[in-house]
Amino acid sequence: GRATSGGRALRIAVQVALGDDVRIQGRGLTARLRGSLDVSGTALAEPRLTGTVETVDGDYLAYGQRLDIERGVLRFTGPADNPALDVLAVRTNPQQRVGVQITGRAQSPVVRLYADPDLPDAEKLSWLVLGRSSAAGGAEAALVQQAAMSLLTQRSGTSGKGIAVFREGSHDYNEDFPHQSLN
Repeated sequence: GRATSGGRALRIAVQVALGDDVRIQGRGLTARLRGSLDVSGTALAEPRLTGTVETVDGDYLAYGQRLDIERGVLRFTGPADNPALDVLAVRTNPQQRVGVQITGRAQSPVVRLYADPDLPDAEKLSWLVLGRSSAAGGAEAALVQQAAMSLLTQRSGTSGKGIAVFREGSHDYNEDFPHQSLN
């Protein structure tokens, strides 16, 4: 509802500029953030955000591999809890670039395996997990299958880990910081 003070409606209009020392950590993600957001609305519980936040020098842990975030963009155009996602995290191998691409909205993300040049999904997953093309079977096939199950679990957002946001160089951070998962 609308908050009032002496019969006057509350209007929120604030611009937030992220400085050079904002970092995010959790759910396998570690990155520095930059950007600015306009916060507006008529209710403190339902702010609207407009603007873009990007990752800088980030990495993402997926399938037991640390992936470099080449592109990490959150575009806010309304409710604070549902930005548009444009994320590409890659594991670079001299023979094949593979990774994870996340698009859509935070409340309904689309997670896809990525490869350049393109490959079938099974091969993408093999290059991502093993660092090379898949073998005919055995323990490696079981490892790739386990990674595939991990992908399904990540897509459903079953992890209970939080995200911590803190100032670079500081050890003071709040692990219970309200967050919107990329999963």
